[in-house]
Amino acid sequence: MAATLPLATAFAYYVQCTSVIAANRETSGENLEALFRAMLHRAFTGELTAKWREAHMKELLAEMEHQARLLRNQPEEFALG
Repeated sequence: MAATLPLATAFAYYVQCTSVIAANRETSGENLEALFRAMLHRAFTGELTAKWREAHMKELLAEMEHQARLLRNQPEEFALG
């Protein structure tokens, strides 16, 4: 049974759409990988949290002082070093 021209045209259209979707998916995956690498770089260089640290400096310093106090006052059997 031979396919009709409208059916063949519709099939060709769907094949073309599928190809476009596959190409877009590949490009999106590449973009996602690039963004992920950029985020990792920013995370490991400290750039990712720099603004947050600046905005919360008082809280960070207070927490560091609290931890230092706890370390100074711990029993000898738990002392580091």
